[in-house]
Amino acid sequence: MPTPRTARSAPSKPPTPPARAPAVVGPVPKARSTRSLPATPRPVRKTRSTRSAPKLARPVRQVVQEREPDAVIRTATGRSWAQWFRLLDRFDVAAAGRSATVRHLAEAHDCPRWWRQHIASAHAEARGLQAPAAPGLAANTSRTLSVSVDDLYRAWQGRAPGKWLQTKFKVHRANANKSLRLDWPDHTSVEIYFWAKGERRSQVNVMHRQLSDASEVAAKKAFWSEALDKLQAALE
Repeated sequence: MPTPRTARSAPSKPPTPPARAPAVVGPVPKARSTRSLPATPRPVRKTRSTRSAPKLARPVRQVVQEREPDAVIRTATGRSWAQWFRLLDRFDVAAAGRSATVRHLAEAHDCPRWWRQHIASAHAEARGLQAPAAPGLAANTSRTLSVSVDDLYRAWQGRAPGKWLQTKFKVHRANANKSLRLDWPDHTSVEIYFWAKGERRSQVNVMHRQLSDASEVAAKKAFWSEALDKLQAALE
């Protein structure tokens, strides 16, 4: 009796591994581009078109401190340094030139003759239109006396200074009851300014220029302080 055919046993399959939970994957960072993007130009801020002020070569205060005090120029011309500078800032000094600027001060603003050149020079230096003047130091001394300006001015005339001032000098320029410019024996210069403060009250200001160093400034200041004390004692 025939034996039933024995079925071939199928090859056994490996066991299926248990299912794993899917791994949590974060967002993939984008790779940076190696090409640099062109810079975005900033928007230009619109402003009203105004006339730009000239660039300062030296501080205005430094320029005017080497010249007459503000009270002196105001008394002599009717305007302060700042007022004269503002007037010339409105005038095209660079295009007009020095001669036209001096003429403008005379014709448009009735500036006294000597002060025209002085103001034009100071303004041009402060605004960088001319080279700074050679440095020089000055000693400034003033005194207020209980005398008329006529008597005060007369005390500087002729032989009168011999009573209170032992140094002889030469008058370079004189403006009665207002100013004197003296040539000093040591080749420096002295400027004297007078103001009437009332019927029997006046002021004198001495500006000794072209001094070489701080010690000379101190010496001249002490000299004039003592001299003006003697002048006050002689007149009052």
